[in-house]
Amino acid sequence: MKLPHHTTLLGPVLLALLAAGCAHTGSRSRGKLDDGLLQFVDPMAKQEVQEARVAHMQAKDERAAAEYRVQHADSNRRVLNAEKRAAAERVKLERERVASLTDVETGTEAPAEVQDSLASAARDLQASENRIELHEAQLEVLRAELALAKAEEAHAAAVVDVWKARALKSLNNEQSGAIDIFAYESEEHDCGTEIEIAKIRLWSAQSKVQTLEDRLANGE
Repeated sequence: MKLPHHTTLLGPVLLALLAAGCAHTGSRSRGKLDDGLLQFVDPMAKQEVQEARVAHMQAKDERAAAEYRVQHADSNRRVLNAEKRAAAERVKLERERVASLTDVETGTEAPAEVQDSLASAARDLQASENRIELHEAQLEVLRAELALAKAEEAHAAAVVDVWKARALKSLNNEQSGAIDIFAYESEEHDCGTEIEIAKIRLWSAQSKVQTLEDRLANGE
């Protein structure tokens, strides 16, 4: 899911308020949802459950895709770190080369091409460090996207349970009498709150990337 970079940052206070707003209904007895009884419910109610299940499967696919993107970025980070080590080693060797050709007592300086080679190596190292810094910020965005995808998957699962609870409650039998629709709806609401929290964290991560990209573009 792509969200705009130009989002106003919301601080930890709002995150805390959103988190505190969750009803935490996990300890509440909600009543068992027996899938086998769905065959007896109204066709329209059964259709609502099926559509919710399809949405849940789509959310699972999106979460899996987000996990893959994070794993791929982790692999790229190892490559970037290896490039940085190689660049740092080159700078070290070039400095030693310049030092070996420089004599302070006689005022002898290393040839210009040797000094230029050192300067080039230093620029390459700085560029490598910049790439790593940007990649780390982008990786945080991917992790935030994964957290959002997980929250949306959990919400989709909760929506399935809400529709199942409503459908089974309509049977008006002994088992359906124990179903607490409000408890299922409260859990779905809590999952929705988790989505909003995840979105705020994603917006924050995206803003950091935008700020970093602007700074690097300006050569800072």
